[in-house]
Amino acid sequence: MRRGTIVVGEARAEVMQAAAPCQFTAAPASFTVDAAGGDRAITIETLEGCQWTAASSAPWISITGTRNTNGPGSLTVHIDANTVGEPRTGSFVAAGQSIQVSQGSSSSPCSYGLDPPSATVEAVGDSVRFNVAARTGCGWRAVSQAPWIQVVGDGVGAGNGAVSVTVAPNTGTSRIGIVALQDQAFTIVQAASPSPCSYDIAPTGVNIGAAGGPSTITITTQAQCTWTAASQVPWIMVASASGTGSGTVGITIAANTGAARNGTVAIAGRALTVNQEAAAPACAYSIAPISFAAPAAASTTAVDVTTQSGCAWTAVSQASWITVTAGGSGTGNGRVDLAIAANAGAARSSTVTIAGATYTVNQAATSAPCTYTIAPTSVSPPRDGGPTFVDVTTQSGCAWTAVSNDAWIVVTGGASGNGNGRVDLTIGANPDGPRTGTVTIAGQPFTVQQAPRPCAYTIAPTTFSAPVPGGAVEVVVTTDATCAWTAVSQAPWIAIRNGATGTGSGRVIMDIAANTAAARTGTVDIAGQVFTVTQGASCSFTFTPPSLTIPAVGATTTVDVLSASTCSWTAVSQVPWITVTRGASGMSDGRIELAIAANAGPARSGTVTVGGLAYVVNQEGIIDLQSDLLHLTMHHDARDP
Repeated sequence: MRRGTIVVGEARAEVMQAAAPCQFTAAPASFTVDAAGGDRAITIETLEGCQWTAASSAPWISITGTRNTNGPGSLTVHIDANTVGEPRTGSFVAAGQSIQVSQGSSSSPCSYGLDPPSATVEAVGDSVRFNVAARTGCGWRAVSQAPWIQVVGDGVGAGNGAVSVTVAPNTGTSRIGIVALQDQAFTIVQAASPSPCSYDIAPTGVNIGAAGGPSTITITTQAQCTWTAASQVPWIMVASASGTGSGTVGITIAANTGAARNGTVAIAGRALTVNQEAAAPACAYSIAPISFAAPAAASTTAVDVTTQSGCAWTAVSQASWITVTAGGSGTGNGRVDLAIAANAGAARSSTVTIAGATYTVNQAATSAPCTYTIAPTSVSPPRDGGPTFVDVTTQSGCAWTAVSNDAWIVVTGGASGNGNGRVDLTIGANPDGPRTGTVTIAGQPFTVQQAPRPCAYTIAPTTFSAPVPGGAVEVVVTTDATCAWTAVSQAPWIAIRNGATGTGSGRVIMDIAANTAAARTGTVDIAGQVFTVTQGASCSFTFTPPSLTIPAVGATTTVDVLSASTCSWTAVSQVPWITVTRGASGMSDGRIELAIAANAGPARSGTVTVGGLAYVVNQEGIIDLQSDLLHLTMHHDARDP
């Protein structure tokens, strides 16, 4: 138990605080480094006054520095280069936590990057996603270091990828949590709750068959507490996305046509798990040909059936004058033989149902053969599709049918007729490249040639700030698989190394030459998009003072910039709490004025980029200020009871 006094004006308040047990959290809890080794920072979370130490048990892992070992702090660990030719693992202890280190061999180093490295979430909770950059084959795993942060799925991947996490609603003060991924840490800062809220959902899991269907989830919470619901997978639809107080959420699970699957729905900061059974294997059948123009005299014909091994089928005639002479049933691929009786009357038409498909027999009349014409014989609809029609011309009494040979062409009217008539068709929208389909109308082929979807392109990133010594940059092109593109540099100092041409999604790698003169800007035309490269001048800069340390209440201050008379520069803040209020650009020597906002959280550090160099601004945290105030008050209390 400890006692202190807070003085506000002439009022004095005594503060009693119970001692809390010391608990420690080290982040990250494990990490991986490549063969080159290097330094890593470890953050220790604990209460003020809780002592901790750090020591290594591996000769190639050394503790090179610590900061504030009495309460929250940090340490720096150095990993020696791996020269043994094979991967190795080791550990060290910090604040009683064992932290595992994995190091790759010199033949296959792996490194990782997170974009963005952190996120800020409101008290009601949310879903957060960050991208992982890694070489192909470099495995990784994302592990939450806080119970209120849940990694969606197993969090395991290799090479480039992405990780989604759900953040539970916060019912207390603001808090900070970490998702560790190898040697990287993704930091989540969550705002304090305006009022205590607790949430429960029932059930917490749904098991459903392959056919899918609806399900209702009950949410229990206080009347003033708001919540949201969001599906983490495209095959689960949420009917009620938000609400206040206790209520229900309706979800609909789509039918599953593949293997068993599972997904989650984030509801009021809780994860609802949905497990869906695999679809039963489906047999697919096709027949060829799909129709027969029989003469008036007796004749025979055959139809081939194509399907998977083990899939059963039958062939059943729908007319007495068509007889199935062989292949009335079968399993797997097979053949059906038909006998067509002689026709003593007018033209006639009927069908045979083969493996669930319709096979059409059109037989000519005895007296005079029927002739058929269709108009038009082809159409070129737009990519969005739509309705069209075809006129059929023939003699009175001559029967005919219209059968589509492609699923995206639907006969909506005039599927059969006698004499002159009309066939109505609906063409579906085209989701991909150009395509051609047919409809057999009165024994005549009607051709549909549909235009492809137009190509659309995006590039990422769209800009790049190159260092003065030059270097390489990669741009990712995203488009459809059939869409071609080129990359053309508009500046002689930007050279395209790979990806000058491509089809479908791809990448362009460019080399930026070193700059020996003034700052410059160049562009590259990539898939019709403009990629802009800026490069600073070959100049050196110094600052007075060399860095700043600002109190938590914020301040306005100035920094002098010193450089040669021909060197131009700009000053750009890299964090939102630092504002360049004056001197945002200049030539040679100059002065910039900075406004640093008040800090309501822990100590922080930010930069202002001046002439391509990072000028560091450190700001004390409000936690440090409160601790100093309490210490000062208790000291005053001890002298003047």
